Amino acid sequence: MNYFIDEEGLQIEEKNIFTALELITLMPVRGNGAIDAFFKANSWSAKYFPNCVVNTRLHDEKPPGNRMRKLIERIFNSNAGNKLDNYLMKLTTRRWNLKEEKQKLTINGTRMGLRTGKHYCKPNPAFFQEKILTLYYSRLNEWKKRWDEKIQEIEPSFLRKEII
Repeated sequence: MNYFIDEEGLQIEEKNIFTALELITLMPVRGNGAIDAFFKANSWSAKYFPNCVVNTRLHDEKPPGNRMRKLIERIFNSNAGNKLDNYLMKLTTRRWNLKEEKQKLTINGTRMGLRTGKHYCKPNPAFFQEKILTLYYSRLNEWKKRWDEKIQEIEPSFLRKEII
């Protein structure tokens, strides 16, 4: 999972091609209509992929009615539930901050990092996203330089008119 967000924090903070690609490749499975609100809150991604149509159709439109689920939701939608949520959020934040301080690595050898808040939990972009974006823009600049050189080679013979 890349992000855990709730309906109070639908807009993705990092507005770049990396997160735009994550958005357009999102495959919703189940929900209560929040997916449309999510894509609306992140309509900025269309600037990176203007011809892309995102799939907001859910595979399972209505979750099955379940008494246990309703009971749990009722418990967590209370003051006690909010206190538990705040406690678990602080616990998670403290744990991940400690991992960052110790510069812990994943199995793949990349730095661990997580950003948490009341309405989200997401990877720290400094440890992976920035590396990918730097590489992407570096390669993009290389291609631009190559194409600029090719255009300059073609331009004199193709576009310049000789004066007689």
